[in-house]
This record gives sequence, C-alpha cells and structure tokens, in this order.
Amino acid sequence: MQPRRGEGVPPLRFEVILALSSRGEGPLPRRLGYIGLMVSTIMVRTTHLEIASKDQWVRRGRPAAGIEVRECIVKQPRFNRFLYEYVGGDWRWLDRLAWPAEKWHDYAAHDNLRTFVAYRQGSLAGYYELQWQEGGTGSGPPTQKGPPNALHRVGEPKSALGDPSQTCGTAAPGCEMQRITPADGRATVDPSVEIRIFGLTPPFIGQGLGGLLLDSAIENAFAWGARRVWVHTCTHDHPNALNNYLKSGFLIFKVEEKES
Repeated sequence: MQPRRGEGVPPLRFEVILALSSRGEGPLPRRLGYIGLMVSTIMVRTTHLEIASKDQWVRRGRPAAGIEVRECIVKQPRFNRFLYEYVGGDWRWLDRLAWPAEKWHDYAAHDNLRTFVAYRQGSLAGYYELQWQEGGTGSGPPTQKGPPNALHRVGEPKSALGDPSQTCGTAAPGCEMQRITPADGRATVDPSVEIRIFGLTPPFIGQGLGGLLLDSAIENAFAWGARRVWVHTCTHDHPNALNNYLKSGFLIFKVEEKES
C-alpha cells in the first residue's frame, strides 16, 4: 500500500515478519502462525535559533521576486488548518491534523496569534504564523502599528505594518516551529515573538522565495513590538530550512536530538 502524502518524507522504517506454521489445517490465523511487526526509530535533530535584535537581522530583499504578503485579519481557524495541511504535507507535519475543531479555534483565534499569507501572481505561495511569547514584559501583545489590513508587496520599501524603512529578501522553505517555555531554560525579560509556522506551497519551492517570506516574518515580528524573534527547525523539514534561517542572521542557541 502506498503511503499517504506527507508520510513518506522521511519514512519511518518498518519490517514485517511473516512466519508460516508447518500446520496446514485449521483456521487462517492458526495456519499463519504469527505476524510480527518490528518498528525501528529514527533520530530527529531539532535546532533552535534566534535573532536578538534588529541589528542582527540580515535582510535579503529581491524586489523583482514580486510576492505579496497579506495578514488574515479575520480569524479563520479552518483556514489555518488548510494551510498547515497543504504547506506541511510533504514534510510530515502531522501533529495538528488530529486536533479537534475546538482546539484549532482556541489556537488560531487567540489574540496572541497572527497569520500572514503570501501570494504570487494571484496564487497561494506560502504562509507563516507569528505568536506572541508569554513570559516577556507585559501581559500580552502590544497594540498593532499601522493599518492592520495593509498590503505588503515584498521587496518594495513598505511593510505590512506601515514601516517604510524595511525591505524583504530570498531563499528556501518549510518548517514547523514550537514554543520553548521558561521551563526549558529560555526565560526572557524582553518580549519575544515566535515564528510558529513557516513554509511555502509545493509549486513555489525552489524559486528563491524562502528568504523573501522570512524577511517579511522577521519584519512583522519586530514591528509588532518584539525584542527577540526565534524559530526552530528539525531534520524532518526542507533540507535548506536551517540554511535559510542562518542566512537571515539567526544564531543557534540550542540543539536537541531524540528518537521518533
């Protein structure tokens, strides 16, 4: 049986051992004797990265690339689920597919989450989610700056949040991010924003758009009031994901390995 889309990159390794009994009579299970299933695990490396100030950010703008990034002002949890499944289908983003509708609503409709969608020539090219980091200064996200539904044409000197001093840049796709809590040793004094989800849709991978979209995410995170922006990537993600973050100025602060 062929694996479902998204379950084969990289696949878990399974060995099925079928031992046939020498007995030829009796019901089928008895004739077969037993079926043994041996599951071997793979090691997953997760790399956590951060940009601790705007000065650390390396902008990678390419005005000719021509992607547009719009914020989803009206919260639509079902749309977030669609984006997650579409963008992450080839990279084994499976965890949230089991979420019930109520959990999707609690996550995507929360005030601490903002969703941005990229378009090129009118087609969906990718998306990212920004999540305000709890445990920073203040009790929640600051007031948004600039017009909330402004169009951000990446590569032009005008951001989605109305800051004309920023531009955006080039490179690679695809990674799911998760929060590190103070219990993991990264409690922060200054407010942080996590790039919670980031990736390109399949037709636009390999066109040099990852850096552009990442520039947009970093720009909007700082415009939201963050002093620090962070992400993580793992070995299940696009092969160029880690390099994409490093090119934009992210520095590694933690590496973990565990069996999956």
